[in-house]
Amino acid sequence: MIPNQNFDAISDAEKRIHCAELTLQRTEVMLAETIAMRNRMRSLIEAVKIDPPAVKNVAG
Repeated sequence: MIPNQNFDAISDAEKRIHCAELTLQRTEVMLAETIAMRNRMRSLIEAVKIDPPAVKNVAG
């Protein structure tokens, strides 16, 4: 049987597409996690905002 170059090219393209889809899914998950973490950090920062002069009095 003679190897079919077109078949190899299509197979390689399908593998690259599959890898790209997996990468996109992982990126979407990472982005969602990053946004969630950012929101938690913003909430924490808002919850513990300290007046700078009050910090000086405590330390001094």
